[in-house]
Amino acid sequence: MAVGIDRLEAQLQRSFEGGAWHGPALLQVLGRFTSDEAFARPIAGAHSVWEIVLHLIGTYHFVLRRLNCDAGPLTPGIKRC
Repeated sequence: MAVGIDRLEAQLQRSFEGGAWHGPALLQVLGRFTSDEAFARPIAGAHSVWEIVLHLIGTYHFVLRRLNCDAGPLTPGIKRC
């Protein structure tokens, strides 16, 4: 099973850093934005690129924790049922 987890972790890393099967990785795409563009809200009520990236980073770390059998709470103050 560890081989499968290692493969999943490697695929996840490539999707963020480069060499992914699906095309440009997240960091490659983000390199096209200036900081002003990343913080901007061109659509009222929509999330900024920066907010979406923070969510993706949190999800990335969450998935890695779960793959490594860490069933702890998402944040220290939230307990799972």
